[in-house]
Amino acid sequence: MSIKRQGIPSGRQRMIQGGIVLLGIISIIYLFYESHEVPIVATESTESYFVLDQIHRHGTGKYYQHHQTLEMTPEIVAEANLLYQMQEAHLKRETNEQQSLWSTNPRYRTQHPFTYKFQIDKHNKMVPRMNRRDPEYMEYLATDMGRESGTPEWSNELVTVPDVSDKDSVISLALMSSNAYVGIPHTGDWRNVTHPWDHKETEGFGWDGEGLRGHVFYNKHDDIVVISIKGTSAQGIPGAGDDETTANDKLNDNLLFSCCCARVSYLWNTVCDCYVKSNTCDESCLEKEIRRRDRYYQAVIDIYTDVLKKYPTATVWMTGHSLGGALAALVGRTFGLPVVTFEAPGELLAARRLHLPFPPGLPQYLDTVWHFGHTADPIYLGTCNGASSSCSIAGYAMETSCHSGQVCVYDVAKDKGWHVNMLNHRIHTVIDQILTVYNETAPSPAEVAQKPSDKIDLTKLYEPNPPVTHRVYMTLEYHDPLTDEPMRHNINIDLYGTVVPLTVKNFAFLSKGVKARVAGQDPNEIHVITYRETQFTKIVVDSFMQGGIVAPKYGAFSIHGGSWDDENFDLKHDRPGRITMANKGEPNTNNSEFMFITDTDAATQFDGKNVVFGQISAGLKELIDIIQYVKKDTDGKPLKPFKILYAVPEEYRLGNQKDIHEKYLEDLAAFRAGDSSKGVTLADSMTTVKVYKAKDPVPDKILYDSYSSSAFKNIFIVIVVIAACFGLYTYKDTILRKNNKIVSLR
Repeated sequence: MSIKRQGIPSGRQRMIQGGIVLLGIISIIYLFYESHEVPIVATESTESYFVLDQIHRHGTGKYYQHHQTLEMTPEIVAEANLLYQMQEAHLKRETNEQQSLWSTNPRYRTQHPFTYKFQIDKHNKMVPRMNRRDPEYMEYLATDMGRESGTPEWSNELVTVPDVSDKDSVISLALMSSNAYVGIPHTGDWRNVTHPWDHKETEGFGWDGEGLRGHVFYNKHDDIVVISIKGTSAQGIPGAGDDETTANDKLNDNLLFSCCCARVSYLWNTVCDCYVKSNTCDESCLEKEIRRRDRYYQAVIDIYTDVLKKYPTATVWMTGHSLGGALAALVGRTFGLPVVTFEAPGELLAARRLHLPFPPGLPQYLDTVWHFGHTADPIYLGTCNGASSSCSIAGYAMETSCHSGQVCVYDVAKDKGWHVNMLNHRIHTVIDQILTVYNETAPSPAEVAQKPSDKIDLTKLYEPNPPVTHRVYMTLEYHDPLTDEPMRHNINIDLYGTVVPLTVKNFAFLSKGVKARVAGQDPNEIHVITYRETQFTKIVVDSFMQGGIVAPKYGAFSIHGGSWDDENFDLKHDRPGRITMANKGEPNTNNSEFMFITDTDAATQFDGKNVVFGQISAGLKELIDIIQYVKKDTDGKPLKPFKILYAVPEEYRLGNQKDIHEKYLEDLAAFRAGDSSKGVTLADSMTTVKVYKAKDPVPDKILYDSYSSSAFKNIFIVIVVIAACFGLYTYKDTILRKNNKIVSLR
């Protein structure tokens, strides 16, 4: 009998196993604390809201040199709220509870409009703006010398803009516009922006008779300012604001929104001396009249300039109702600011007369000036004119109808049966009976209808599709027309190998990549030929985009040789999204080049000349929209690379391929014979865009990008925990046994 000691770990083994156990314990503690994070208590509120911070009043006419601001101190706010309640009570008595100075909607109703907190959602948008747009430069640019100095330089900036698709945000901006109408105390510590006031001379100034008012709302958390410009005090319209500024408002309305100084007929007195004779106006004279320093446009420029001094780092938005909205839009055009207006008259004519800068080549749906209105307001629609119109009777020559930027229209005439009436112009009517009632904000026609892909009829019947034998998942890379930053777009391509097998095989193989030798060169030199990284060489809007040159140094290439013959022309270019071979303009000259048909209807001019072999089944509409604004030269070649970044083919091995193809031929014959039930629509053919997965044969970069750092971290933690458990298991006997040994008797 012998006694042998075994299973006793050495010192090194104990250290290793102990280390494993320690790692396991640390990992468990880490996982516990990661899932039980203690929130950090902020030292100050991070709530994002706007509150009235400052009020401006600016003189016009003979008081144009006077400009004052009032800071909203607690004392001023208390006095202003008290005055508001008195005005509200008086108005309700006068109108039998039918009118209010603020929204009557329970959600927004308040007795303290000067401490109201406004919530506005926002997002970032790439906006083309002038490189230099400070007030001094813009004033110089407005002169004859400035206009002749050359075209200003533009660049794209990421700008914070209000989310006009959010209903509550639009209502908040409308309430800010309404706030500018509410009366303000005459007393208070008004700061003189210009020289000191002569109170005797200026008695009755501002809202008392001769000025413009702007309310400044500030979001301290996000450093955003909203300037709300007071609109027209329309005489005879209850709830449209006080009537003291009616005369001056009317003068500026008629100057900005009439064709020529409000010369409607010989019975009218003109507001300027630029009228020459019937249908003739001195345009140069009119431009100078609008820019006069005693007019509203210059007054609102001065307000903006002073706000900029107080909030030098802030993002500035403009808003306003009626005349105030139009003035806000003109300032926004001048300095490249986001603007949201309500029931503003058409200000495009005034913007042109002021020679305001417009971003060159900007699609309208990318504009950041939004004009909200409805179909029962004659001022917004530009129909409040003519001798018998209510505007004309009241002395307003509202002859313009076109707005700059985007128009967002609520069709209350259709939805609610409203009739066109000047009373529907009031801001409180807009807030309480339209904005708060509709479930969604009115879309801009530019955003809705500007997209070319909307012309595609997804319900139109076409000939049935052949069996899909292959599908290629392709990622395209192009440059954003505004930012010049590279962007990606994914498409799916269905290939019809039972109809044109040689053509499909060529496209599928080149999508994956093939190895080839070049005749006449070193036979040991192997080239990888693939569609990846190849560029589109020609884009013809509303027709096609062409690419696929895989061997530019060596000429035409295909897996069948340099070129090969046309298989057949059975498939037609009868719908958008077709993929067809691009030849040399002669029969039987196919190689690697192909075309995507981007015509929103059909491209039958290629029938009988080019071989159709597939269809874009996902990402087509977006692709058609993208190519509309890609920058190209006169030959259609993109100025920045528009290329195939990746192409991943997938083959479907159809066991009964012959039977499926025969069924397709039967359906095709039936459709051509008049059986519409055999037809298909583009909607029927659409698939879901594939997202690349790790198993796809794509470059290492994509494999790396498909995993996040947290995923790697969690995988590592799992491995460590497993190792720790293994260490505990192997070390269990040593831990549990008091004498740390096992004795074997033989």
